[in-house]
Amino acid sequence: EMSHAEAWLVVEKLFRVFDKDRDGKLNLDELVAFVAHLKKMEIVQIDEGSIVGEMTKVDAEFISFGEFKEWSIDVPSNPEKKPTFVDPFGNTDILPDRFEDPSSMVHKSRSQHPCYTTSYNDLGARAPSDADMPTKWRG
Repeated sequence: EMSHAEAWLVVEKLFRVFDKDRDGKLNLDELVAFVAHLKKMEIVQIDEGSIVGEMTKVDAEFISFGEFKEWSIDVPSNPEKKPTFVDPFGNTDILPDRFEDPSSMVHKSRSQHPCYTTSYNDLGARAPSDADMPTKWRG
């Protein structure tokens, strides 16, 4: 198990590997590949939303390692709590518990009348799956 300081040393070395033109900064394409690789390694938590927000504030096309570390260190200490995203229409990424797990829903399929068959009954006969659950909730 590596310490927090050792993990950031590894991240800094990896930053230099992804810096193709060796100028000490990553452009947006290099940054995307770098963050994706870091996510796979799972050695530090990265908040890409914070990084993108800070880059947008200063209208930056490049990011140095110091900026990357400073802007990504603000990861919430509680990994269970997801950050709330609200789009311009008021939709959030927080779903009520009843939509998190479709297998928890009680599903009773009804028998179809033999003379009056419908395609609705074909759809209703299946239990809900992840694809049937909403991804946004507007309460």
